[in-house]
Amino acid sequence: MGLQVDHTGALIICDAIKGLLRLQDGKPTTLATACDGVPLGFTDDVDAGADGTLDFSNATTRFDVFHHRLDALDHGTSYDPATRSIQQLAAVL
Repeated sequence: MGLQVDHTGALIICDAIKGLLRLQDGKPTTLATACDGVPLGFTDDVDAGADGTLDFSNATTRFDVFHHRLDALDHGTSYDPATRSIQQLAAVL
């Protein structure tokens, strides 16, 4: 799981099961559960940019949280709050 405070003071949460979440004023909002139609398998490690962009890693797109170690790749992903879009940045070893 990754946690980060964004530029508005909201808590951004990378939840291995629920995806990318935002918690503000005690209310959770789901920001992303898939990228390009592929479910996020195990989101973790989020970084919030000054412009609101959220860069995070997704440990696997092939396995669930209970089997993620079977995947050797880490998938960099970015969420743009202005457009509410998500894009795959890279898959790296």
